Amino acid sequence: WELVSNRAAEIKPGLTMDQFRNAFYYQKEQFFGLYETARITAIEFWRMVAERIGISNEHIGSLSDALTYLYSPVDEEVREIIVSLKRRNYKLFILSNSCLELERAVREYKDVYRCFDKMYFSHQIGCKKPGVNCYQHVLDDNSLRGEECIFIDDVARNVTVAEELGMKGILFVSPRELSRSFKKYLG
Repeated sequence: WELVSNRAAEIKPGLTMDQFRNAFYYQKEQFFGLYETARITAIEFWRMVAERIGISNEHIGSLSDALTYLYSPVDEEVREIIVSLKRRNYKLFILSNSCLELERAVREYKDVYRCFDKMYFSHQIGCKKPGVNCYQHVLDDNSLRGEECIFIDDVARNVTVAEELGMKGILFVSPRELSRSFKKYLG
């Protein structure tokens, strides 16, 4: 968020990270919640953010571009884990509550993300975690059963729902803990 806010501060000097995040998440389910499931357009969402932070609509493209900094390059330890799993021929998928800007950022960091067999973004599939239909979409699309999968997320509720579908769940807290969890499940 600091990188995003720094970029937004170039548009409006003095803008703080908290001010930007408060605008971004203002009435979250009414704005970002709808944006990340494609129920409102990028223009509608960014106009609201611009209004909340007091800048003109001519800068919404720059605000949108600033958000791509939220997904900076992947942590090196996490990258090594992903590459190792791919080398061992595990199927890898991304299921992300996101929007067009975050998808664009993910696709720009091609090195590690090309390890994934398929990426699912909430704004494309029209549902988001922790909705059961979101997980089921990925399972069905890949002819998988929950019992065949390990689900990793940094939000406990998202992990719990995956476990309810039979998946092994890992709450991400650090790369080291992630490695330990994989050893437990994969040997």
